[in-house]
Amino acid sequence: MKCDSLCCPRCGYDLRGLPEPRCPECGEPFDPAELERHRHSQDKAGWLVRGVTTATRYSTLLLLLSMILIAFVALLVSCFL
Repeated sequence: MKCDSLCCPRCGYDLRGLPEPRCPECGEPFDPAELERHRHSQDKAGWLVRGVTTATRYSTLLLLLSMILIAFVALLVSCFL
């Protein structure tokens, strides 16, 4: 689940503005300062993660298409032998 604010690490509930540091959805206790630091560290590395994720998707797609092409060529070759 994607969350652009302070969210519960267990269930993703938006934790902003709560009177106590406990998720009302799942009961998980949290440290607001730690969640804020974690969110900022993700923002700084976000471009890298997005780039790697995109590259991984395209690599996986290319690998899948290559395997299909190889299987098709092998089938054609076996039909003519």
